[in-house]
Amino acid sequence: NGGPVRILFVGGDFYRKGGETLLRAFRSLPGGRAELVLVTRSRIPEGPGIRVLDHLRPNSAELISLFRSSHLFALPTEAEAFGIAAIEASAAGLPVIASRVGGLPDIVEDGATGFLVPPGDAEALAACLHALVDQPDLRARFGKAARERALTYFDARKNAGRVAEILMEIGKN
Repeated sequence: NGGPVRILFVGGDFYRKGGETLLRAFRSLPGGRAELVLVTRSRIPEGPGIRVLDHLRPNSAELISLFRSSHLFALPTEAEAFGIAAIEASAAGLPVIASRVGGLPDIVEDGATGFLVPPGDAEALAACLHALVDQPDLRARFGKAARERALTYFDARKNAGRVAEILMEIGKN
């Protein structure tokens, strides 16, 4: 579509999840090229191109719809044990820009399914946002690869089966 590129952020604690860094990076984009949707419990004022949703629950139909209607996902977090929201975004076929912290490098393959940036680095984040906002073909390629990676490595049913197989092998020895 010819409308603005929708950048989605999902993080209960806006500040710990790198929301301020994302706002700085987002403001470097040309006006009208992108919109930023923030799903968070934190109280954040809306601004030009910025929409805040503070009432969505995990796995709600509205949140799932938001993943499906977005163009890319950003999680420039300061700290992250794993990053379930990044897997959800990947499964929805979104390229992901995330911080190189915790388990996120296991989810995002830098330069293939999205980009990894240093935490707190608004300039690096802005460069990645510019690249994905300006290049729909890159977004599509990364998004397709992200979905394939999510289905291959992060499918709960497949992984439960793999664990069961490993336990059966251990039990035989």
